[in-house]
Amino acid sequence: MAGLALSLSLALALGCGEPVSDTEIHSALLAAPLDDVHIAACGPIRDDALRGDCQLYAAQIMGRDASYGAYCEQVDEGVWRDECFFLAAEHDRRTGVDPHETAKTCARSGRFADDCGQHLWQTGLKRTVDQNLGDLPRAFGKTGELYCYWDPYLGGATDFRQRFWQKGFGGWFERRDLLDPAVCGELDAVAQRHCEAAATGLYLRRLHMLGAHDPQALCALESPTVEALSGHPNMAAEPFEGFQEVLDLQHAWACEQGKGGLAPEADAILTVEEPVPFECI
Repeated sequence: MAGLALSLSLALALGCGEPVSDTEIHSALLAAPLDDVHIAACGPIRDDALRGDCQLYAAQIMGRDASYGAYCEQVDEGVWRDECFFLAAEHDRRTGVDPHETAKTCARSGRFADDCGQHLWQTGLKRTVDQNLGDLPRAFGKTGELYCYWDPYLGGATDFRQRFWQKGFGGWFERRDLLDPAVCGELDAVAQRHCEAAATGLYLRRLHMLGAHDPQALCALESPTVEALSGHPNMAAEPFEGFQEVLDLQHAWACEQGKGGLAPEADAILTVEEPVPFECI
């Protein structure tokens, strides 16, 4: 009721009985005492974007002393509600709210859920990888424990099950001087494919960076090979079929077609359809 009274009093005070603009209502709400701020006060705003911004601000103020995710349901459905849940989860993560409760908030953030979820587990994953750089099977087992901690809360609502292993294996390879997927053979067959796909994805991203900083390094060669590029900075790699496949695709995309970014056809090479390579007990 306080918020509704505020919206009515704003209209009267600002307009003296005359219609007031969306901007005036929005500005007045931002200047109002915090205890008077309520999502309902944003109702008279006709512009969708301005009303959504107003509602998001109000939700944050109303929940400033706790978790404001509970207020996000009152925000208009769509991008503003999604962002409200995303920002609420970020706030909860920083303030020490139970991680699993924060994951539930992330799962409600719609288009932002995948990135929201990654923000919860990426620090732990990096730490685990850093502690097990010399032993890939051990690193796989330890990252699997982290995977099992988060999967019940993020697995069905985000791209966690695919992204986690891409980041895990990819992070392990990023810290090695020589990119060599042969080490993936130390894992079981499904894990090996995920491992090789992550290494290949990293190689593709490095190819793109090489082409962006030194186009001639990639495009001067009519038929470049993994061996031929290994002398360039950050390109040291053992010959591997997947590397050569994405190299051919990236060369055709960037050098023959003159297009930027990553070759889209490479997605098929980097995608592993099999289930995630870890069974949680």
